[in-house]
Amino acid sequence: MKSWAFAAIFVSVAALAACDDSGTGGSGGSGGSGGGTTSTTSTTSTTSTTTTTTTGTACDSGDPSGASCGDIQSGCLGCALAGDCADELATCQNDQDCVDFVGCIDPCVDQACIDQCLADHPGGATIYNDLLFCAVCVVCPIDCDGPGSGCQ
Repeated sequence: MKSWAFAAIFVSVAALAACDDSGTGGSGGSGGSGGGTTSTTSTTSTTSTTTTTTTGTACDSGDPSGASCGDIQSGCLGCALAGDCADELATCQNDQDCVDFVGCIDPCVDQACIDQCLADHPGGATIYNDLLFCAVCVVCPIDCDGPGSGCQ
């Protein structure tokens, strides 16, 4: 995620005791060559105009103002963490390095502090990034401004 400051606020409310690792996925590989026959595929395409609109999930109210984003107990984030992202939240809560990472970034006010937390807790940062990706990018892309938070 691009915005660790947002990230620290997001889970510090949770006090995980009760994440800059971009985490971008790579592209898939292509199949290798082997013996056998060679086939050629022909594709015909047509030109059309398509309008793409970002859509949220059942948790996402579609309010781009940020007022509905919420926190661990309310709004879209609360809904995401109680539902679709509950596994990611539990993984972080049950991993001491993730809990330590959240505790480390919580008081950070500059990038140097965040960078030190990343260096000290790389595994926790990765787990926390997965949690944020699920909640902000997958479940709450409109309410929590996923594109503005680094989601693609």
